[in-house]
Amino acid sequence: MGVYHALQGNYDEALTYLNRATDIFPYFVEAHFNKGTVFQKKLDIKRMLNAYQTVIEIGDPQDDTVKHAQDILQGFERHLLKDGNTTLDSYLKGQDVFEQAFEAMNNSKWEQAISLFQQCTGYCP
Repeated sequence: MGVYHALQGNYDEALTYLNRATDIFPYFVEAHFNKGTVFQKKLDIKRMLNAYQTVIEIGDPQDDTVKHAQDILQGFERHLLKDGNTTLDSYLKGQDVFEQAFEAMNNSKWEQAISLFQQCTGYCP
């Protein structure tokens, strides 16, 4: 059902089913890969990267799905290195700090938000 909804463009509904599948069976490589694809469609890059990393962590390195996830992550990191001299790990850490900064900003904690946004540039200029 997750794939069906993803193909229909109903990404939130797709994630409901895919999350349910991975909750039931955390080693369901294809479901994690499909979550990565849905997050990519939603432009949720951090969750996309995390989903593909999970595929690589739990899957068989010889599996085509795992190889595809590796290709996607390697391509993304090549892009980061070329355009900003940033590694994938640094990008993800920067995203975590950015989310904290954004939350501080939304809570009118201006000094904290500014400090955290400035920290972001250290991870991903």
